Amino acid sequence: MVDYYLEKWREVGTRRLGLWLDLDKAYETRKPYYIEHVWAFLKNAWEKGLLFEDYRVLPFCQGARQP
Repeated sequence: MVDYYLEKWREVGTRRLGLWLDLDKAYETRKPYYIEHVWAFLKNAWEKGLLFEDYRVLPFCQGARQP
């Protein structure tokens, strides 16, 4: 799907709309560079005690915690 939409951006975005986009260096979440940073972020959050293992995912904001 990513390749399909990048091609569409090449057609529509650069030719029809006149946008200057560097699609050869597009930000893609499937690339190893991005994935490595996500794992590093999760490891750092785990080491700081911001994550814990449980049975379900819950949305939680640290700043909204009530005293």
